[in-house]
Amino acid sequence: MPPHLSSRCSCYVSKHNFDKSTSATSIVSDEVCTACDFNRPGKTCLRKLEWVWRGETFMAKKSDYYHIKKQIESDFVDGANVRLSKPFLDLPKAEQQSRLKDRLKKYCQKAYKRVLDKPVTELREAGICMRENPFYVDTVRRHYGYWMAVFLI
Repeated sequence: MPPHLSSRCSCYVSKHNFDKSTSATSIVSDEVCTACDFNRPGKTCLRKLEWVWRGETFMAKKSDYYHIKKQIESDFVDGANVRLSKPFLDLPKAEQQSRLKDRLKKYCQKAYKRVLDKPVTELREAGICMRENPFYVDTVRRHYGYWMAVFLI
């Protein structure tokens, strides 16, 4: 199923307290790090942090999604009479996605008696560029270490 139809997506961290408040520019891929001017052997500016991704998806199968998409593409929308209505494909992309998502929710509720499937979690790893945001990562590690020491005593 296409990613824009994933119902909800959230992330949380198991090993480090790393969350959505980290600057997006400090989270880098291997390609970005390789192209960096500071990329040298023995570099210390990249730290790897593990985090857990959790997502919820619709109950509908891929074939259901394509069937509903074909069906909705042949519909006419926004018109009381035939002259004022326009084809679904003439709508803006965001409106198309919204209407497709609503139709898929209704289908899942009717066919499967629930909309969402069980949440899926997977462990992921992100590279944090220390040249972009070293203070944040060091502060989080200090804070996490402090609270682990408090709970382990």
